[in-house]
Amino acid sequence: MRKEQDIIFKFIIPLLLVFLFSGSSLAADVKLLTNQEYLSLLQDKIRGAREEIIVSMYLFRTSENERNLSTKLRTDLISAASRGVKVSVLLEKEKRERKGSSLNEDNRQTAAILSRGGVKVFFDKPDVTTHTKLVVIDNRFVFIGSHNFSDSALGRNNEASVMVDSPEMAGKAASFIKGIR
Repeated sequence: MRKEQDIIFKFIIPLLLVFLFSGSSLAADVKLLTNQEYLSLLQDKIRGAREEIIVSMYLFRTSENERNLSTKLRTDLISAASRGVKVSVLLEKEKRERKGSSLNEDNRQTAAILSRGGVKVFFDKPDVTTHTKLVVIDNRFVFIGSHNFSDSALGRNNEASVMVDSPEMAGKAASFIKGIR
């Protein structure tokens, strides 16, 4: 019995106190989104957005095919902007295009269409790779994980991301993205 009390007082209680009084802990509801679950919930949140959507995406590859899943997201972002939601997108811009890579061209084409639709688009500095896949909606919902905005990532690949429902986390994520611009 004495050994169990020692463990409780020496390890468990201090550990609990650290968690309870730690300034870096965040109260949040976290939901794992695998494969196509991500797109469905992200579209719901974009379509319900009222104030602001901030996106930082490594690759945003769309096409003229309206059934393309990332094209649908592009359309949703433009629709949100036309509803009066402040929408901004930060995209990766490589310093030198890698052989066989269409990243810069894909992001430029998507950026042009988003801009014409009322979305503010920014590119990172070419000498730094911004490999984020991060979306903040209404300073409350944060989507972060492995999903790029491409038809394959949204519809065919094995991908995993999370949605975090936390105004505190959303504020930190939004500040991070704005600091890159």
